[in-house]
Parts: sequence; C-alpha cells; structure tokens
Amino acid sequence: RSLTDTTYEPGLIVFPVLMSEPERVAGKLAAILKMPFPELISKLQKNKPAVILKKDLTPTEIEQIHQLGENGLCILPVKKRYGPAALAEHLVGYVAPMAPGVWEEMTITRSKTPLVWNWGGVLGWSEEHGYGRQDLIGVKGMERIYEEDLHFSSDAEGVLVLKDAANRPLNPTEIRLRNLVSAPEFFNRRKVVLTIDRDIQAVVEGVMDQRIPRGAVVVMDIATREVLAMASRPGFDQNKVAAYLDESTAVGVFRNRALDYYYPGSVFKIVVMAAALNEGLVDSKETFFCPGAFTVAENLTIPCWKKEGHGHLTLTEAFAQSCNPVFLEIGQRLGAPLLLKYAQYFGLTQAQLLGYPLSLGPALQIPNYPGAVANASLGQKGVKITPLMVASLMATLAGSGEYRMPQIVKRIQDQSNQIIREIAPGVAHRAVAPSTARELCGLLSEVTKTGTGKEAWVVKEGSAGKTGSAQSGQQDVSGEEIIDAWFAGYAPLNYPRYAVAVLVEGGESGGSSAAPVFREIIEKVLALKGENEGNK
Repeated sequence: RSLTDTTYEPGLIVFPVLMSEPERVAGKLAAILKMPFPELISKLQKNKPAVILKKDLTPTEIEQIHQLGENGLCILPVKKRYGPAALAEHLVGYVAPMAPGVWEEMTITRSKTPLVWNWGGVLGWSEEHGYGRQDLIGVKGMERIYEEDLHFSSDAEGVLVLKDAANRPLNPTEIRLRNLVSAPEFFNRRKVVLTIDRDIQAVVEGVMDQRIPRGAVVVMDIATREVLAMASRPGFDQNKVAAYLDESTAVGVFRNRALDYYYPGSVFKIVVMAAALNEGLVDSKETFFCPGAFTVAENLTIPCWKKEGHGHLTLTEAFAQSCNPVFLEIGQRLGAPLLLKYAQYFGLTQAQLLGYPLSLGPALQIPNYPGAVANASLGQKGVKITPLMVASLMATLAGSGEYRMPQIVKRIQDQSNQIIREIAPGVAHRAVAPSTARELCGLLSEVTKTGTGKEAWVVKEGSAGKTGSAQSGQQDVSGEEIIDAWFAGYAPLNYPRYAVAVLVEGGESGGSSAAPVFREIIEKVLALKGENEGNK
C-alpha cells in the first residue's frame, strides 16, 4: 500500500516541433497560464522534443487551451509523485530536480563504477540506467537512501506521436499515451517495502494534526520491534518544497523530530529504576522520604517538582509520582558507569534503525561525579535520546527485557513482487532480567492507574507508561523556557502489543500534554485492529 499515494493530474504537454508559430502560441499561453512570456519562449524552442509546461491545470485553463485549437498542445494525465493521501512525509522524504552540474557529472564516465555522492548513497549507473537531464532524484528520507531502487518507477508511460518516413507527424492532433511497463528497460523497477502500517500511520497523523503543532510520535510492534508509525510535526507538502525554504530554518519543517535528540526528562527514570532493580541496589519493599529537595553536594540542592515534598513513600509510589529526590538518591547509588552500561543495554547510546542509516552520534555523556549523575538521573544535562529510542525502550521492557534494534524496512521487491533483498531483524540481547522487566512493568502500570500518567489510562484494555517534562534549554518569544512534554507507554496492559512514544514540544507537562495524546492514539489503534474483541 503506497505511502506516496502517487496519482495523476491534468498537465499541458507541448511539442514545439509540431508548432508552426511558437512565439504566437506562447503569447496566448502566457495569458492563460499566467506565466512570463520570456520563460515560455525559452521552453518552446524547436530543438526540444516535448515539454511538460504546467501540471495540475484548472478546469478553466483546460477549456481555454482546448479553445485555442493549436497543434502541439496536448492535455494528458501527468504522474504526480505525492497525492492528497500521502503519509509519513518526513520518513519518505521527497524528490527534486537535479542540482546544476549533477547530470553532467553522472555522465562523465561510461564505466560501471557506481556514482557515490556526499550523503553516501549510490545514485545509479550512468551507463546502465541512464538518468535524463530533467529527471528527479531523491533529496531527503527514503527517496534519497533508496534512490537507486526507486528511480526506475517513474517512467511507466510515454507519449506516442505517429510520423511518416520523412519524420513528419501524420496527425499532429492525435497524440496519445502509450504504456511502457512491458518494455525491457522497465523490468528493473523496484519497491521498497516498509514496516509502516498505513492505517496506524493515518491515525497518528490525524491525532497529531489536532493536538501537536510541534513534536513527534513513534509506534512500535512489541513482538517484532517493527516501526508501525513514525510522524513529525510541523509537516510539509512534498509537492511544494520550495515554498518552505525561506522559513525552514525558523520552524524546522523538514526535521524528522522522531529521529532527533531531546532531553527525555523523567522518562529516563525508567532506565535508572531498571538498572537499580537489576543490580539489586533497591528493594521493592524499601521506603523513602521526600522533604521537597535533595542535597547532592554542598553547593547543589535540586528541588522536587512537588515543592512541599511527598513525605514518606514506597518505591512504587515514588515511581508513580515521579519523585525527584528518590531518583536522585538511587542515581547516586548507581553512579555514571552503571547508568551508561544500562543505557547501552537499552540501545540508547547510539541511534540505530534497520533499513534507515542514521548519522547521529552518541548523545549520552555522564561524567562520574555527583552533580553530573544527578542531572542525568532526571533525564537532563548529559542525556539526550530520540523519540524512536524512547519507543524502543518501552518495547524492550514490555518484551520481557529483551532488546532488539528497531526496524523500518522489510525488503526490496521487483515489479513482479519477487524479493530482491531482505533486511533481517536485529539480533536480540538481554537488557535486564525477565523478573526485573516484570517488576518495572508493574511500576509503569501504577503511573497510569494512580500516578502522573492517569490521563494515559485506557479503559478496558489498560495501559502502562511514564511521563516526562524536560527543560529544553530554549526559550519562546516571550522569554519563557520551552518544556518538552513526554509520555512513553504500551497497551494493552495484560498482553502488550504496541509501544508508543509521544513528544510535545512546548507542552505544559507530560501528564497533561502528552499522556492524553497517547490515550487517543492507542484507543483508535485498538479499535482499528479489533483489540476489544481479543481482550474479551
């Protein structure tokens, strides 16, 4: 099922060789199409065989062009790479015309040496595959990474003009489409099959468009660790990339926030607790006291989010209420080496995604002294991870403590759906003992039942997870610090199937801004997939 929703739109194709007076026709077209006369003249040179002059014609333009009755003007369906139902624009990316000089560089050599560009991808073979000067190439996302495979899917049709022996058109007005799919040169057309579930992706994007102006959501299959949905906001129209270029640096519309590093805030307390439980440094029956702050060192005291303090609480209550002093104490017991060790076990020290090469370097740097460990224990300075990593962390715990690298591409197929190559699932390794994972999942369920994540509780099916409210270090236009609100969780509670990470840039808190988004997405996904019946 296509994520690009490739469709067709009416376009004006001009054959200058069939026109007797190009300048006169250009004058008429300039008025109809609202295009500059000099631009039209340059495109209607006699030495050009055919030109797609304009796509997506309006009904009025079509009628006016027909009324001209000029030879060489033909309105035909023109393929549109991204249709109205296109999804996952940040993941898919987009295509664009070749930059000046690229085509010339590609055709310098006639050898079969692959042409490798600065982003590390192979554009193709200049001799075997023959890029045309006007061809589009992948610039971002999957379009760029899999350019060599996807390029051949563009020219499945051509335009047929019948000529006589003197190369003159037999009937200049009789121009029609010709299907070229059966031609041998198109046997190499390929498909990149992703793990994305189109229905779940549509649910996620629909909810985000209503609730998250800026942020990201990732949905993973807990059993397979396949990414079922990945969305980032703000979005953009893949057909009108140039319209965003002036403002892209300000709002980052092309950023795939699902793969960007952020401070995770209290979400990282999951790692702190997992490490402490697995190492036997805390006991489930242990009690703590929160006076409202924790003194890390002589000159460093860190407050709890609840200013008056939580008083006496159990380990379960401390986790459910996300009590800072308790986690600061536990973090000091662990120290930086153990924190980093378990972060690595959970796949948080290096961004990885099967089928989608990532160039992000490590973003965990925790010096082994009390202040640095304290900040890291609260998911702040020294700790940055991506929404994808957060979803993977939740899937690892819900999957009995076994980590496996997330996957986004399943295989490459030819036009006959024969498999050309497959991407094997990642090799699993144990992050924490199954008993630790079970105990932590019990703590996560208390967050949604009685703690800071009650807004994420899913009626009937149940859910578990963790809130987070991270200081971003950035300020809004009024000078207020921007808070990144998180919720990471899974559902259904008794037979976990979906792990979800929600990030809301500029939210109020994880409990009020991100948790309700998680609940709405999960409820719609479970209804979509018939989980209600399964739970009965």
